[in-house]
Amino acid sequence: MVLWLLGWTFLNIIQPEAKDYPDASVIYTLDSMGVMVNNDFSQETYHHIVMRIFTVRGRNIYSNFMQRYDKKNDKIEILLPQTHTIKQNGDTIGISKTEGIGDLSTVSSFMAPVYSNARLKTCIFGGVETGDFIKYTAVKFTTPTEQKVLFGNVVFASDEPISHKVFVLKLPDKLKLNYKLVGEIKIDSVYEKGELTYKFYRDSIARMEHEKYMFPMAAFGPRLIYTSFNSWNKLAGWLRGNFEKSIEIDHKIQEKAKDLGDIGRICQFVATGWRDIPVGFEDIGFTPTITGKIYKNKYGSPLDKVALLIAMIRSIGIEAYPSYIARYGIEKDMPAPIYFDDIVVAVPIGEEYLFFDPVFPDKQFFPIIISHILGKSEITYPLPFNRVSGTCFIVKKDTAIFYQIPNQASKSEVLAELTLSMDGTLSGKIMGTLNGIDAAYARKKLHGKTDKEIKQAFEGYASSIGIGTKLVSWKISNLDSILAPVDLELEFKISNYLTEQTQETRFNLPSNIFRFAPIASYFGCEKRKYPFSTLSPHITEFKVRVKIPNGFNVSYIPENFEMENDLVIARCEFEHEAENISYNYVWGFKKGAYESEDYNKLEQAYMGFVAPKNKFVLFKRR
Repeated sequence: MVLWLLGWTFLNIIQPEAKDYPDASVIYTLDSMGVMVNNDFSQETYHHIVMRIFTVRGRNIYSNFMQRYDKKNDKIEILLPQTHTIKQNGDTIGISKTEGIGDLSTVSSFMAPVYSNARLKTCIFGGVETGDFIKYTAVKFTTPTEQKVLFGNVVFASDEPISHKVFVLKLPDKLKLNYKLVGEIKIDSVYEKGELTYKFYRDSIARMEHEKYMFPMAAFGPRLIYTSFNSWNKLAGWLRGNFEKSIEIDHKIQEKAKDLGDIGRICQFVATGWRDIPVGFEDIGFTPTITGKIYKNKYGSPLDKVALLIAMIRSIGIEAYPSYIARYGIEKDMPAPIYFDDIVVAVPIGEEYLFFDPVFPDKQFFPIIISHILGKSEITYPLPFNRVSGTCFIVKKDTAIFYQIPNQASKSEVLAELTLSMDGTLSGKIMGTLNGIDAAYARKKLHGKTDKEIKQAFEGYASSIGIGTKLVSWKISNLDSILAPVDLELEFKISNYLTEQTQETRFNLPSNIFRFAPIASYFGCEKRKYPFSTLSPHITEFKVRVKIPNGFNVSYIPENFEMENDLVIARCEFEHEAENISYNYVWGFKKGAYESEDYNKLEQAYMGFVAPKNKFVLFKRR
């Protein structure tokens, strides 16, 4: 295989200079990959990479190569002496099989042995310094499977520049393959001796800079999509076969489901009773563990927990189906499972569906992969909060459908009743009811903590009001639930809260201490080039009433601010009436996914929302 691929990709090593790529850590002078598919659907996948190191950061990041593989079906060989470090004077430093090449378990297999087939082949380069080249060559052999399918998504871009990227696909003539090119990618093809070889390539690829909350490059960058599925029905049949063969309803599952009695209690039981293993389709594929084994093990991946939840719901006579989620959209003309990165349970209710997500957002999850529940909706309840596009592929027993979940925002409310004294003491209660993402972030931060740890967290929230704030009392409920909102209450007292100025007294308006979902971190960049995600639409309202003493006259109160469109709602309302000052801050992302051109409108709304003039009131003492 090496010979036929090198025939397509042979290049002299060019000598790119760091000064020509001022923001890059490295450059791929050659990034080539080839897949040869045999008649029995066994495969050989060839990787050949030549890279020049520009910076110390590049050396630290890219001197360690990793490839995922399935220990049961794959074998990876790193080809020596082709893999080595090339010094600037032309000398080479080889890789030691014992010291430089490893075979590691993924994090998931440390957490649960059932996922130990997910492996990482590692290769560590030695003697690397800035200006050196590293050269990596490896072949992965995949055994034939009963399920003769082929699909992939090859991205022709990276967060580092690429001089030349090529992907070669060699197929037996009888294998019919559909492909689609997104972006500027060239193609050549050769037919010889019953085999068809495609070469996809592109030169001089600029780096795609990382932007916080941006979509994965595989969702929007220049790419090749290829698939052997010629219809969504065929793909549905493949998914159904993989899923349904794992659904076994034994007497323990059946008895427990009947004892719980309804879907909500069953979903709560599965979500909190089974330890979450954060692995996805890329690691373990689309076939869940046998449900009886999941029930016994007390742990599961999202796919496994969905399978168990479906088995239990079916045990009480209600139909339920796997619903595969494409957070970043689907190319409808290219049926392939590459778009799916999450899964929930769909229960039909008339013409609509209820969606249940049995994964609990605990501290082991990063925010971008938290899986949880949105607040109540008239049509669907609850909803998985981490879907962006809202596109689901629901695979029923005899058919499959696309379903677009309504783009409805969850809403959280925080209320504050405060009292200000003449001596500058501020006291009162702040009470919150959090739904959707706000609830998920709160659970991620506080679930599983001891009372002492939670009290310390509340002391931290109180201290954000001002230095020296005393926590008087606190309450929190529903941390262990996935269906109910998180309710919080904090009572506080702080002395000397006012700031005395030359002729006036400044009263800083307390902000929402129960805002767990980030807002500020979306802003501050000069511009955005790429689409980005807020995980799901969500709105938070903070309503405050402050009782002020008779000895104060209000000399300044901010003007109202409001900006609302199809992207965002940003509102600041202020009112002074008799002995009370009231204000209301409302911020909401109306979408879960935004295009780069939306950023300016969002930032304009945000800058108006957080403007310093909206954050204080001035008094004059009588």
